[in-house]
This record gives sequence, C-alpha cells and structure tokens, in this order.
Amino acid sequence: MRVIRHWQHKPGGEIVEASWLTNLPRRQVSRRSLYAMAKSRWLIENRGFNDAKNRYGLEHICDHHPRRMLII
Repeated sequence: MRVIRHWQHKPGGEIVEASWLTNLPRRQVSRRSLYAMAKSRWLIENRGFNDAKNRYGLEHICDHHPRRMLII
C-alpha cells in the first residue's frame, strides 16, 4: 500500500491536506500521475453535479442512507 499526501496552499493562507491510498506499485504509477488521476476524478464528479443541478434542477443529497435516496 502507498499513501500519497498533498498540501494545497489557498490564497487566503489556508492549507488543505488531501491523502490518497493505492495499491499501484511505484514502478507502474508515479506520484505525479497518481495525483493527476485523483484530481481528475473530482473534476468529473464536479462537472456531473454541476450539470445535474443546472440542466435538470437536481440538488445534492446530504443524506446517503439507501432508503432515503429512494424516497427523494
């Protein structure tokens, strides 16, 4: 197992820490490539939420219980 940690320094001085866990070997995927994959996942998810909200009027579900999602 590998843990990749990243610290992002925001303009206001805030530091945001992110960690990713992987079983991909170092020889197969570099730290930089793993970081790019992790960040691209958020880009895809954010675009999906943005599209769902702006095109279809859907809101984010704060409660992730399976039955609750069916009711909503």
